[in-house]
Amino acid sequence: MTKPAMVNANQVTSLIKELLILNRMESALADLPPTPEQLEQWQCKRKRIRQELVQALSLHKFQREMLVMQNHIE
Repeated sequence: MTKPAMVNANQVTSLIKELLILNRMESALADLPPTPEQLEQWQCKRKRIRQELVQALSLHKFQREMLVMQNHIE
């Protein structure tokens, strides 16, 4: 069974990779002005990735704090 912290770390890594891919794609198409649809898609995707990263990193911080509290109690 995979530990929740490991799943969370994998999720964060995946989201960062997704963001890097989006950045590369935008840079590769820099010579061509994006269509309004492309621009909206990129903005929506970037917003979703940011929101998921914030959630994943907040969860990671909460899990770490819980482990610290458990170690102090034991």
